[in-house]
Amino acid sequence: MTDDGSAARQDRRIDEAYLAHFNVVHRRASRILRDEAAALDVAQEAFMRWLKRRLSGEETERDTAAFLFKTVTNLAINHLRDRKRQSELLKRWHEGRNAEPQSHQGAERIDIRLVLAGVDPTQAEVALHHYVDGMSLEEIAELYGTSKRSITRRLESFRQSAQKILETGR
Repeated sequence: MTDDGSAARQDRRIDEAYLAHFNVVHRRASRILRDEAAALDVAQEAFMRWLKRRLSGEETERDTAAFLFKTVTNLAINHLRDRKRQSELLKRWHEGRNAEPQSHQGAERIDIRLVLAGVDPTQAEVALHHYVDGMSLEEIAELYGTSKRSITRRLESFRQSAQKILETGR
């Protein structure tokens, strides 16, 4: 049986972590997705994963921020990918019915979200950290527990993949 004082302390720590980190996590999701409802869903999912990890004993207070930041980035990128897949399926369905696909607002403009949805998730994460968050190669390497050279290779792969996507539109 759990001690009531211990459970209350744990609940208080969870509340404190949520209050301390939610705004950063939500802003990160909003910045990537540009969709408030989706950003809230993704931020809440990141916290649910953190809570599950914490309750299973895998998480320490020291890695809360890093875990949440990486998780919300991954979830947002996955959300963009899912959105892209849904859009492609809808377009194919329209084409199959010999109808013109519905034009989306600004569909012709280059959208970084299209690029992020089309590249390897690790490349997308590293690119976001470097180009959007302004993190140095060293900072990213430390975050991922890898070498600066490895991060440089991932960024180069991202650039090549992004170029291909922008040239082909997929």
